[in-house]
Amino acid sequence: MYDDRLEGEVSGFSFRSADGAFAVAKVRIHTGAEVVAVGPIAHLYEGQRLVANGQWVNAGRFGRQFKIERFLVEEPRTLRGLEKYLSAAIEGVGPETARRIVETFGLDAVEVLE
Repeated sequence: MYDDRLEGEVSGFSFRSADGAFAVAKVRIHTGAEVVAVGPIAHLYEGQRLVANGQWVNAGRFGRQFKIERFLVEEPRTLRGLEKYLSAAIEGVGPETARRIVETFGLDAVEVLE
């Protein structure tokens, strides 16, 4: 049964399969710590908020990981997350441009850009 829950911001990827079906991601949780999450999340972008159900497993030499069974993706909730998301998700927008957009529009930046 997949009764555990993981909520946090995708902060990076250490692996994405070529077919996009599997990824190993770092997720920053509410305490500020980063945990490793694995599963069908290769299509996500840094900065997006992940709400996942699954279970914690010990993956031998890779250590403790959250194995995702089901998940929802939400818009970024932090300015830092929004900057990372914009620079990763929008072609031609780098970190500096993303910073300026977020500086100008704050957390409403996605709505303004749409």
